[in-house]
Amino acid sequence: MDQKMQDVCDKLVKYRKMLKKKMFWEADSNAVAIMSAMMCISKNVPADIDRYLECKKIFKKNVNILNEFRGISETMVITKMTFQEDPETYIQGCLEVYKKLRKIHKFTADTYMVMTAINIYENGGLEKADENIEKLEEVYKQSKAKHPFLTGTNDRPLLSLLVLSDIDFEN
Repeated sequence: MDQKMQDVCDKLVKYRKMLKKKMFWEADSNAVAIMSAMMCISKNVPADIDRYLECKKIFKKNVNILNEFRGISETMVITKMTFQEDPETYIQGCLEVYKKLRKIHKFTADTYMVMTAINIYENGGLEKADENIEKLEEVYKQSKAKHPFLTGTNDRPLLSLLVLSDIDFEN
């Protein structure tokens, strides 16, 4: 194992241990601590448990208890909030994009829609949200028409990333 990989592994072990101590109420605290640690490593940001707890309070203040941002998505969203200068604006923006998506898909409330909302918010903010949602819906409809049994709501996060990357879907 080269030194770079060793450093990544060392950080993963250190961050997981640190985060898990404060995530004991989470379902499968070990798994979510690993996920959060990996997200920190991928952003090259040290895990900051105080920041995480601060963002968790902001999250709980802004997110309804029955919202899909809770549950499986919660740790991911809170960890992403720790990377932001203004975590409150970030969560409010993500929730606003989520509401826009839910207006279109009234019966689709799932983790995939949360990830899609986050992707759209992080890549254009509220200013470009309507435009990006419109592009996403068009690509989703095209994909669904070509592959009706293979395309589902679980494809929206990836499709949103592709749309936001300005990939030409016509060719």
